[in-house]
Amino acid sequence: MRRLSTHESFQVPPCSRNVRSNTFWILIACFVAGCATTSPISTPPYYPSNPSAVLLKHQGDVQVTVTASYAGETVTGGYAFAPHFGVLGSGSASLHKAGDPNGSQYSGEIGAGYFDTTTSKHFVAELFGGVGWDGGYNNIVSFDQWVYNTYQKISGDEHIQSLQEWLQAGIGYSRKNNSLMLLLRASYIEPFYDRRYEVVSDPIPMSGAPASWDTTMSRTTAFWSLQPGIEARFGFDHIQLIATLFGTLVNQGNSPSTLLLSAFGVCYKF
Repeated sequence: MRRLSTHESFQVPPCSRNVRSNTFWILIACFVAGCATTSPISTPPYYPSNPSAVLLKHQGDVQVTVTASYAGETVTGGYAFAPHFGVLGSGSASLHKAGDPNGSQYSGEIGAGYFDTTTSKHFVAELFGGVGWDGGYNNIVSFDQWVYNTYQKISGDEHIQSLQEWLQAGIGYSRKNNSLMLLLRASYIEPFYDRRYEVVSDPIPMSGAPASWDTTMSRTTAFWSLQPGIEARFGFDHIQLIATLFGTLVNQGNSPSTLLLSAFGVCYKF
């Protein structure tokens, strides 16, 4: 038997180098996409997390997905503790987006659910639900207002917090390391804190207006968010690339809002 030289024994296979190189560039693309900006979907400013299939198949499965869109980045971890039941935890960040380029939103959620696979037909179905929390900080864009024939400039900041309950269903086809899933996620968002601190520059003494004030906003009406989407995955035994196209419909009062986004990311299976 020929003994390998030191150079040969430590040489990295070309396929491994290609996998790591492709993963690196996908992560860079996710970061760039997440740093871009888009308008918020509601008032007060709110950004939904990127929906993603859980795709647990067997007891003991552990996986982590990282996706990014113009709405922000989302990291999700899932674990199958039983043949058809799993748990997940997720965190999202929308940096320098919410309300103003100087605003940000953070969110986290936990959930559990049921998954089923039919190996003979490669059919996958899953239903997960849970609770989450969102927190945002926004810089109020300065603007001029006309008071007593004189301009006043108002600026300040705003803090927002909300709770949410969510339910996500997925159905599709999965074979080896490739899959195509249809997703539908419904979220019920309940803002419970919306506090704004405003500063008026050069106030008019005769108007009796204070130089600044702290206001608790009344915009705490709960609203629904509905996200239909389609997700494709392809790759290798442990690493799959993810591409998702999803829409978001927010039913808030008499002015529903819609947003269409694409997300890209990576899934790693342990």
